[in-house]
Amino acid sequence: DPVEAVCLLNAELAAHNPELAERPQLLVANKMDLPEAAANLRRLREAARPVLSGGKGGVWPISCATQAGIPELLRATWDRVRELKGR
Repeated sequence: DPVEAVCLLNAELAAHNPELAERPQLLVANKMDLPEAAANLRRLREAARPVLSGGKGGVWPISCATQAGIPELLRATWDRVRELKGR
């Protein structure tokens, strides 16, 4: 379950180092070419809202099989790296 995975990962980050859980995140939802993907994406975005509030990241839907969303993810990653380097 993608929602459980994100919640678990963030709980582990916070347990290891609370500062890590506060850092910006780009969550990537892969396999968007599958039939159940749209429902999972809605659930993931809803569950990730508290983690990503205040401009701390986003959810990027992609499909490695079809390459859909890959250019947008690369652009968002590059923009985020440039933004963080400018701090």
